[in-house]
Amino acid sequence: MAADEEDVWAKATKVADDLYEIRDTFFPQNPDDKTSKLQHESDLALNLLDSIPAEQRKLPARRAAYEYLRGKILDVVPDYRKEAEDHLSKAVKLNPSLGDAWLCLGNCIWKKGDLTSAKNCFNLALSKVRIIRQKWLRKAFNMPGKP
Repeated sequence: MAADEEDVWAKATKVADDLYEIRDTFFPQNPDDKTSKLQHESDLALNLLDSIPAEQRKLPARRAAYEYLRGKILDVVPDYRKEAEDHLSKAVKLNPSLGDAWLCLGNCIWKKGDLTSAKNCFNLALSKVRIIRQKWLRKAFNMPGKP
């Protein structure tokens, strides 16, 4: 995979994370200013994501990452968005081990009031984190050169 291809995916991921930083730390006197800023920044992030050539989104892992990032960006606003849920659902279908996608999907579904389904998504997200942590610990304890 070319360095340029990795750079655009890394940049898209960072932009999505930065949106949540704005959401969590920007508190203007007028709450509408926050929503406007989030919408503007979301539009820019979606444009960046859409600049990734279609051929770089064909592999299932890349397609899952694309759907996850698109859903995450769309879900940054306080209100429920069906489009965000659709993209996040596609992401977890393409790659069920994406714990962050399950977490975002749970948040999205929670916004529409389906607490049972949201709880299921949160539990799946936690199970993915536990599995990753267990694999990492096994790997850490089996490292060569360690007593």
